Amino acid sequence: MSHSHNHNHGFSTGLIFGSIIGIIGGILLAPKPGTEMRSDLKVKTEDILDKTEKFRTPIIETITPAIVDISHKLGPTIESTKIKLEPTIKSIKEKLTPLIEQVTKPTAKSTDTSDSDDTHNK
Repeated sequence: MSHSHNHNHGFSTGLIFGSIIGIIGGILLAPKPGTEMRSDLKVKTEDILDKTEKFRTPIIETITPAIVDISHKLGPTIESTKIKLEPTIKSIKEKLTPLIEQVTKPTAKSTDTSDSDDTHNK
């Protein structure tokens, strides 16, 4: 029964957000002067907020504990993952640094080639 209750909240939330996006899109795409469009948008937004008031509080009450729970669970996981990855990241950096230096630093051969090209073109 709890699963069905959560599913209904998800559907309601999607319905609300979809309606809001549709109304805003319709208002913004309608060919009206700016002041009239802003006025319509304000009226529609207030209307939506009034209609969704009964959904907002239960949704917030349902989602907030879940977010807090997830953040408490993820915090240690993220930290342990960072600790486990540090040696790998360090190793990768150590291997890439000489390659990056090699690629970014001009070589004597490329300088010589450009000089010889200049002498042949004269």
